[in-house]
Amino acid sequence: MLTGVQTAGLAGEVLILNDTARQYHFGCFATSSALHNLLLDDGYSVATLPVTLTHALALPPTLAGLDPGAMRDAVQAAAPAVAAALDQADLVVVNGEGTLHGLNRAPRNLLGLMHAAKVAFGKRTYLVNHSLFPADKAQDLEAEPIATYRPALEGLDGIAAREPLSAGHYEALGLSAVPSFDLLPAFADRIGAVHPDEVRDPDLVVVGVGVNWPADRLRGFAETVRRSVPPSKRIVFLDGAPRREPLQERLFAELIEAGGTGIERAAIIGDRTRPDGVRARAWLRLIARAGLVVTGRYHHVVAAFAFGTPVVALRWMERAGVIDRLRVALPPLALFDAFCARLEPEDLAILFAIAPPRRNLVGLPRIERLMTGTRILLLLELSGVSEIGLFGTDLFVDTADPLWFGHDPAIDLMVIAALKRRLLARGGTFFWNEESAAVAALGQRRVAGGG
Repeated sequence: MLTGVQTAGLAGEVLILNDTARQYHFGCFATSSALHNLLLDDGYSVATLPVTLTHALALPPTLAGLDPGAMRDAVQAAAPAVAAALDQADLVVVNGEGTLHGLNRAPRNLLGLMHAAKVAFGKRTYLVNHSLFPADKAQDLEAEPIATYRPALEGLDGIAAREPLSAGHYEALGLSAVPSFDLLPAFADRIGAVHPDEVRDPDLVVVGVGVNWPADRLRGFAETVRRSVPPSKRIVFLDGAPRREPLQERLFAELIEAGGTGIERAAIIGDRTRPDGVRARAWLRLIARAGLVVTGRYHHVVAAFAFGTPVVALRWMERAGVIDRLRVALPPLALFDAFCARLEPEDLAILFAIAPPRRNLVGLPRIERLMTGTRILLLLELSGVSEIGLFGTDLFVDTADPLWFGHDPAIDLMVIAALKRRLLARGGTFFWNEESAAVAALGQRRVAGGG
């Protein structure tokens, strides 16, 4: 299935492989649309092959190992329309998105197509807007992923990886990639997704679900949101897609419609009588206006960062690399100066009372013995934040001490309590949905342990 957007094409014709403008959700719509627009701006005519074709093709799994003539014949036999499109193109741009994960059919097909475009069809070929995880969830590259990925990637004319974990995988493969970023912010900027005078709604909490979440996780997420978000807040589920919503979004929508979650859906985004561009703008604007976004989906986090919206990115985002790409850390000396300038002596004494590990750590580095969430709260305070909400489920409960690797949860509670006192004294607000439960649970553990 070949689709196309035509201009005068003075610069030639580009074929985009793995186009997502009509598939998945509006984040993928936005990135592919941005890629189209950038190429059109440069004077190209644009034709596309959709991501559904990437998944459906029956290319030989050993395509990259064939000689150029046999490779061309294999593509022609499996997909004559694809071979014709490659013949016609002057330039091939591969929209990698999240397809290049592991060794299933879709990544093998996409690797084979880009390799064939370069070697068998003789086209300049570029891979952009993507993450690269050859071993999928594995930490280290193994022989089979290396043998599959490296030959297909090493001859490309250019590679742009959208986050640092993928850049590290290219380095492990002995290949170079230009650091880049996801194209969603470029799309939002082009369409003017947010008016300059847009007002953020502090009572609007936008939630989104992750890819491949099982049913029990979807139910647990809905229950956690219901329990954690104060009743005064409006909770809106962010779904919507150009065509059919992803499975996890459809299942979560069914949970909402069954009632009892306190979560609503954004009507305009799901209204397919509206143009895709209008619905995508509403999708982005909802993130931009939110007081908080809580999500397991990559593009929700990217959009939240683009608009400066506070976001809780659920745990898998660390593996996706987007948090590493955007994390900012103060130098240790600056952090030390900030603590000493802002905290009272008794509060500093709490921090420095943390027992050091067996290594000879003294002074400020002991702060790293605090749990990450506690340190984030301190950094928020130092940044001048006047309203803090801490939402958690069963913090400090049923967690064996060895798992904390030397952390003392009692110290964390003391630090959080001191922070709360300081914040309230300055006229700020502090909310922790399970504060009393955490204190009680920790007390029970200390009694049981004789501490």
